[in-house]
Amino acid sequence: MKHNLYFLISFLITFSFCQKSGKITETSSEKINIDSVTKAPLEMPQSPEAVVREWEENINKNQFELPLIVSKGEVLKFVNSVEASNEEQKLPVFPMKILSLKCNELNNVGNCTCQIQNDTGEQTFQYTLIKDNGQWYLTKIESVDDFPTSGTDRNKLKSL
Repeated sequence: MKHNLYFLISFLITFSFCQKSGKITETSSEKINIDSVTKAPLEMPQSPEAVVREWEENINKNQFELPLIVSKGEVLKFVNSVEASNEEQKLPVFPMKILSLKCNELNNVGNCTCQIQNDTGEQTFQYTLIKDNGQWYLTKIESVDDFPTSGTDRNKLKSL
């Protein structure tokens, strides 16, 4: 009897210690070690095409982690404002499909034209990217649909 009581007290002390230390957590009928669970590192896109594709797909799903990392300047301000709006009013996920994406690179500057099908129809955007320390960053987005057909100063184009 003393042996069973000793075993029960030891078990309760050990169990109590493990729960307080946070080392073991109960999930359904299985125990997992919290220290072994780590968040997978974010995989960074390595080309202008990949940056534009993943930026568009993430923004349209209201997922802002990657767009915040690969955006600079006015594009970063835009992403921050969309993320803040999403936190306030939980924006809907917008259906979007990339119809075409073409990019060219010259030194550390990339220019991409992307045609998108979304709930408002087809739209074409011009993206400007810069390469810094081996990573491409989105710095400017312009709607090609806003480009003038003739006789207008291109510097006055509506852009993000």
